[in-house]
Amino acid sequence: MSLEQKYLTFYIDQELYGVPIVSVEKVIRAVEVIKYPEDTEILKGFINMAGHILPVVNIRNCLGLEEKEIDIDDRLIILKTGFLKIAVVVDEIYGIVTSGEASSGLNKTFSSDNKIVLKKGCISQIENFNGTSVKFCDPDKFLTDQDLAQLGIEKNIGETVFHDFI
Repeated sequence: MSLEQKYLTFYIDQELYGVPIVSVEKVIRAVEVIKYPEDTEILKGFINMAGHILPVVNIRNCLGLEEKEIDIDDRLIILKTGFLKIAVVVDEIYGIVTSGEASSGLNKTFSSDNKIVLKKGCISQIENFNGTSVKFCDPDKFLTDQDLAQLGIEKNIGETVFHDFI
C-alpha cells in the first residue's frame, strides 16, 4: 500500500475493516435484496440501483465470517471493482482513515479459521489505528473470475451479463 492512502472503514461483527476510498461509489441504507435463484455462498442476491442490476456479494463468506440476515440498520457499500460494480452489506460505517496515520506493519498472521480469507486474499493488510486493528480489504477479491464463472456471469466490454436472472 502506498503512504497516505484513504480508506472507508466499516464494522462487521464488531471488527473494523476498510476499502480504498477510490473504490467507493456511495453508501446507502439497506434495501430489499432480490435473492439469487440458486443457493450460493458467493452472492446474497441483487439490487436495482436506478435501473442497473448490481450483485450483492456475500462479504461475510469472503472474510470467513458467520452468515447474518440483512437488517434494516445495515448499510450497503457500492464498490467499483476492476470490471463491475458490486454492493456489499456491512453492519455500520465508521468513517474515513488514512493508512499513513496508522502505525504501519503488515500482519501476515491469520487464524486457521480464516482459510477463505487466505484463499481469496480479501485482506491485503492489517494496521493498528488508535489502538484498534483495521483489516484493509481488496474489493477486486470479493468477486473473482472463478466466482463469476461459477455463477454464470460473463464479463463483456462495458457490461456484465447475468444469465438466467434478468
